[in-house]
Amino acid sequence: MYSIMSFVSIFYMLDESVVGVVVDICARSFLVLSDEGREKKLTCEDVDQFMRVLKVCNDTLPVELIKYDSITT
Repeated sequence: MYSIMSFVSIFYMLDESVVGVVVDICARSFLVLSDEGREKKLTCEDVDQFMRVLKVCNDTLPVELIKYDSITT
């Protein structure tokens, strides 16, 4: 289980900057992309956790860095 603080710490990777986050609503997951090409995936255990992490993204990142994965049916 990831806590909000675990996710926030991803944003403060040493010598790296976040250049994007891909939000997958169906999978309740986030893919954090760094300027050095690293990727970190966070999968939330429930809707409440997903919404809290999404709020952290919305509160700390410019809107142009947040992308949403397409919903497949």
